[in-house]
Amino acid sequence: MTEKAKRKPNIQKIGEHKYQYRNFQVPPDAHDIDIPDGDPYKGQRAYMNMCAGCHELDQNTSMGPALRYVYMKKAGSSKGFKGYSGLMPQNQFYWTRSALDQFLEDPESMFPDTNMAFWGIKDPYDRACLIEYLHYLRTETDGSIRKPKRNII
Repeated sequence: MTEKAKRKPNIQKIGEHKYQYRNFQVPPDAHDIDIPDGDPYKGQRAYMNMCAGCHELDQNTSMGPALRYVYMKKAGSSKGFKGYSGLMPQNQFYWTRSALDQFLEDPESMFPDTNMAFWGIKDPYDRACLIEYLHYLRTETDGSIRKPKRNII
């Protein structure tokens, strides 16, 4: 049996969802339990009001990378997007719930040289709603890797 055949699939369970990755493992994030559950309907409205001006779901723009797969993705890794803050691609982390929560609360505290003209979302529930919407986009929509199991939006 070859070395490649011996490897088990790389599966990470986050909440009730399993994510399978070929080339990397997303470490579990103990801080995720401190983030309240959000409402993806409200998160969709937050996306339209706060994010859609600079970000599209499926294509990078000159202002920002595509966001459909940002949840649980390696930071600074959107192919073709060149406008990342200087420090972001150098950091080795994934956009977990807690990383997104910290970034959405105050982007400049995480990346002082950020190119993103966004002051942050101060309300924890509003951030949780947006994060839940990004989670929904990653796992449940037609453009996602998995087929939709339920239609919540």
